[in-house]
Amino acid sequence: MASPLRIHPPEDKDATVAHDDRIAALEDQLAEARREIRMYQALGRCLSEFSVSFAESQASMATMAQSIQEERASAHLAAEVAGETRHSADTMSQHLKRLAQDSHDAQGDVDRLHEQSHKITEMTELIGKIASQTHLLSMNAAVEAARAGEQGRGFAVVAKEVQSLSAQTDRATKEIVPLVSSIQAASSQVKARMDSFSSQSMQFSDSGADMAGKMSSALDLTHRMEGTISSSALRTFVELAKLDHLIFKFEIYKVFFGLSEKHADDLAHHTGCRLGKWYYQGEGKQLYAQLAGYREIETPHKAVHASGKEALACFAEGKVGAAIRALGEMEKASLKVVRGLERMAVSGGG
Repeated sequence: MASPLRIHPPEDKDATVAHDDRIAALEDQLAEARREIRMYQALGRCLSEFSVSFAESQASMATMAQSIQEERASAHLAAEVAGETRHSADTMSQHLKRLAQDSHDAQGDVDRLHEQSHKITEMTELIGKIASQTHLLSMNAAVEAARAGEQGRGFAVVAKEVQSLSAQTDRATKEIVPLVSSIQAASSQVKARMDSFSSQSMQFSDSGADMAGKMSSALDLTHRMEGTISSSALRTFVELAKLDHLIFKFEIYKVFFGLSEKHADDLAHHTGCRLGKWYYQGEGKQLYAQLAGYREIETPHKAVHASGKEALACFAEGKVGAAIRALGEMEKASLKVVRGLERMAVSGGG
């Protein structure tokens, strides 16, 4: 038997429609809430990757601080070595002055000795002549004596000549004695001065060797300091570039959180930011293009700027999903830039 047909009053039908409308509205709100939850979850993941960039920058800053500390220690050691080098140079200068004076004095003694030697030569020649004449006269006297026998009056003349020559020889000998004594005294003085010269020369040699060693150490330190300064400069720029990109990304996130009204066109192009100028026109291209990590930066750096612009453009058009995906690509590229910069800094000694 069929059940009787029930007819609902109009007011029940209206209540059902209103209830269904409320349910539909709630479902729409729930769907919107779920979309927002997914968006914020995705934003949270991006921010998590963003925090990794901060952590890596923090570690790099610690490395830079250590490098600066080592540079400071090297500079202090260089100052100490420079002070010791200056003292050694002053000591060597004093030795050089004494050596110059002693050398001058020794040269004067040598000159006087040379003059005395000439006089000795002249006196020796005179003695030779006298001896020769005495020899001839003595031979003549012998011949005359043999001829004259007891009548050798010529002996008187010969004897007189021999006596005169003998006197000359005696005088010459007496003149030679003081000359020889003077030469001996001068020779003694020369020897003493030469001994002093030798001793001071040794001191000069030792001081010179010591100074050369210290100068070599100072030169090594200078080279190391130059390398440290260069690597510190690179490290400083790398950290600055990292921070620049963190700020670049933060400006984009501020738009998503309603804290900024920037548009895609307000963002710098990858060639116009600090890193881009350094990479394409500045010291990066001139001095660091050969370093590991340098070429690895270019592609992800372009992607950071392009994805950031895309994220803002999509967000402005209400394409939230596409905007979130662009943010994810920006963060992935950003990490590659950070790691490439770090490799470059490490390969540069920083």
